[in-house]
Amino acid sequence: MAEIININKLKDGDTGRGYLFLTKIEEKVTAAGSVYCVLTLQDGNCSIQANKWSVAKADLRLTENSIVGLKLNVGTYKGALSYKVEEAVLADPNKCPYKEADFRIGAPLDENKMYEGILKYVADTVNGEIKGTLAELTHNIYENNKEKLLYWSAAQGIHHNFYGGLLYHTYRMVKQAVMLSELYPSLNAELLVSATALHDIGKLKEIDTDAMGNSDYSIDGQLFGHSLIGIEMVDEECKNGEYDGEMIKCLKHCISAHHGNLEWGAITLPHIEEAAVLHYIDMIDSRVQQYENIEKDMEAGTISEKKVFGLENIKVYKPSFRGLLKIDY
Repeated sequence: MAEIININKLKDGDTGRGYLFLTKIEEKVTAAGSVYCVLTLQDGNCSIQANKWSVAKADLRLTENSIVGLKLNVGTYKGALSYKVEEAVLADPNKCPYKEADFRIGAPLDENKMYEGILKYVADTVNGEIKGTLAELTHNIYENNKEKLLYWSAAQGIHHNFYGGLLYHTYRMVKQAVMLSELYPSLNAELLVSATALHDIGKLKEIDTDAMGNSDYSIDGQLFGHSLIGIEMVDEECKNGEYDGEMIKCLKHCISAHHGNLEWGAITLPHIEEAAVLHYIDMIDSRVQQYENIEKDMEAGTISEKKVFGLENIKVYKPSFRGLLKIDY
């Protein structure tokens, strides 16, 4: 029985035979004028791009977002592994033992655990009844968008661009916000933790995410960006309750300033300490996740072959001790 090809185990000179999930087909033309297709394929842990030479997209008889049976040859090009598709057919649903979910790249934590954890951390910042607080507002916005939040991606690329990526990014940030609120008494815990939980909520409308976690930017996302959309979602929820005007003002400021720099997409610069801390938390988690994503495909003691755009174009070194660490969230 054919199995899912383990992409990470493929080395130069190998031939992989089995199933992968096809997410995208792009038709291209070589410098010599020959048409070919680039197939984006994933195995549930990572994705690659593989070339199918001398064929047009219309002649492939493949469809995007489908399980395909493959014969895949591995070589090297400019010092990096390259992949060539020799054979590719749509998997027979009556014979293939796998489902789409088997190929899904997702967060390493259970989505319901993360969802409930975020709301508990937010509620714990309030002593007693949460009615009329930012905790209530956050809870209501989350409940109104729960279905999307459980699987939405955080981006098309760069960081947390996978199934459940938005929730995973937010969950780890919220845990940081709670710890920093305890360390620095001057911080308003309710404001910081709620703002952290809501800082990227506008991504639910900025990007579209399918059942596999693949995403693309919506028209509104391209026109307005998730910070403005998130502020509009806060304003809309404010119509359904009575909230402290000063707290709402500061919450919206935190969302507008969480990118920290106008050149990076912030609407304004941070003018209160909670907004500044939120920005740095966001930076920490986005950067760490990029290191994690690169290192998972590397051998200990090696340096990445390519520079990483989201990490200021540096090459990543994976220390020999990295694989010994295990963190229970």
